[in-house]
Amino acid sequence: MSSFIAADLGLPAINHGAGMHILLLDLDQIISFSKAFFAATCIFPVAALALKFSILFFYRRIFAVQKFAIWCYIISVVCVAWFIAFVVSTFLICRPLACFWDKTITGCKCTNLKHIAYYVTSPPDILTNIAILILPIPWLWNLQMPTRRKFAIIIIFLLGS
Repeated sequence: MSSFIAADLGLPAINHGAGMHILLLDLDQIISFSKAFFAATCIFPVAALALKFSILFFYRRIFAVQKFAIWCYIISVVCVAWFIAFVVSTFLICRPLACFWDKTITGCKCTNLKHIAYYVTSPPDILTNIAILILPIPWLWNLQMPTRRKFAIIIIFLLGS
């Protein structure tokens, strides 16, 4: 669902200057593109959290072991904390918020978007992705089957996640 919404936001962005050099755009196109970009920035954490939860719930259903469930809950809590940090940092980038898409407003105070993306939201996102990838490996490795088949199943899990 969120990918459809993101696609709907991407089409107006294309019509309002996405893919063009900023010097070729007028102010209205820049503002329209920035609004679409902000909306997509708000939708991304929802889509990412839903995807991570769907994988963790799938894992939880396959591996009915208490220790595995605890790890799933721990990763889920970290994912929710990441989601909250992402949403809060998105809405606190500029004061007032309209300065995100309209730089002509006087009295704007904006933080550097790259710093927030690189230092606040990306590391926990990457770490939870890695944790979700490697979480089932110990349990898959302990299956009673030939080693070659274990490797094949682990690779299938890694590709599916």
